[in-house]
Amino acid sequence: MGDQAKTREELLKELTALRARLNKMVIAKRLAVKKRVRAKGNANLPRRRERNPTRAQNQLLSYIAHELKTPLNSLLGFIQLLRNGTYGVLSPEQSQAIMRMHVDLLEFIHLVDNILDFSRIDSGKMPVQVVETNPRDLVERVSMLFEPFLRERGLQVEQRIDPDCPAMFMTDPLKIKSALINLLGNAIKFTPRGTIRIGLCSLPGQRGIRLSVSDTGIGIAPQELSHLFEGNQREAVRESAAPYGTGTGLGLAIVKKMVSALGGTVRVESGLGVGTTFTVDIPESSCS
Repeated sequence: MGDQAKTREELLKELTALRARLNKMVIAKRLAVKKRVRAKGNANLPRRRERNPTRAQNQLLSYIAHELKTPLNSLLGFIQLLRNGTYGVLSPEQSQAIMRMHVDLLEFIHLVDNILDFSRIDSGKMPVQVVETNPRDLVERVSMLFEPFLRERGLQVEQRIDPDCPAMFMTDPLKIKSALINLLGNAIKFTPRGTIRIGLCSLPGQRGIRLSVSDTGIGIAPQELSHLFEGNQREAVRESAAPYGTGTGLGLAIVKKMVSALGGTVRVESGLGVGTTFTVDIPESSCS
């Protein structure tokens, strides 16, 4: 039993260290590309030459992310089997360690998915695919994904769904799901205590939905709000919030791109110490 506990603890440390290294790699690559572009200092350089470093970066990160997906999903499967008691009943200490591993692994998988999404968006390989979508079901399924995070942090999620919200509407559910996962993940990450609220109602004046994610977390300084959806800006805003962890800053940039692809808008209201609310308006798409 002692050897098993030691093995779990070592695996947890390895996952945490690997996630941190991948975070640093993504941030370093993005900053390096920006510095190279700035160093050229000539606005008349052909756009093709400026895009080449970014394209190479995206190809490298996409390759790394694809290679990580299979072993990460395999680890997730084994962890879920352990949590379900397939290999025997776990002690409270073992259950806590497995829960920590589960949360870290889900964060790692989310990071990999964001890298893949960002690469697809930049390469133009993520077209809008419109289908009939149930927004209530989508919100419920995304909320369930975060059950381990909520349990570990002692947070609650409240869903406030307006009865007038359309039961079905035409849109790309995968893009809404990606945006909601990033918004809900950020809300949980930067909220030490309290409640996360997900609001869903019809879009005023036209057919569509208004989706909101509110938290009671640490908030964002007013002067930073206008830069919030730029890559890496989230970490710059909250770099003083070390206890809440760090990331690549890709999440909100992906939210902006996903929502814009659907013809929608996203806005934010926040203040330091008073929490944050993101509101996403998504009109029904006429494309098919």
